[in-house]
Amino acid sequence: MMVANALKLAGALAICLGLNPFLGYTLVGIGAAAYSPAKYGILGEITSGEKLVKANGLMEASTIAAILIGSVAGGVLADWHILIALAVCALVYAAAVVANLYIPRLSAARPAQSWHPAP
Repeated sequence: MMVANALKLAGALAICLGLNPFLGYTLVGIGAAAYSPAKYGILGEITSGEKLVKANGLMEASTIAAILIGSVAGGVLADWHILIALAVCALVYAAAVVANLYIPRLSAARPAQSWHPAP
């Protein structure tokens, strides 16, 4: 999760620094694609039973709220100045990287199992 957030931060910083926007958006997209399965996967490891249903609901509701609030706030900031909007985006990604430091480290749920397909 931290690597995914760091990729998003690198992408936002790349755009802020005037690098190719394609590179920046690609990094942000890869980070987002990697982060989403991880955030739902960890819920099953830290909760169970009835709490898992509530945790999934809270995660989904907070994701939708973040999308809505972020879209409005991003539009307002971009209307004011695009670099300020990008800088705020980078700061939020940086805060997410720091927040990842507080996620408890978990041992592998199935250490003997491999994700590689059988030959």
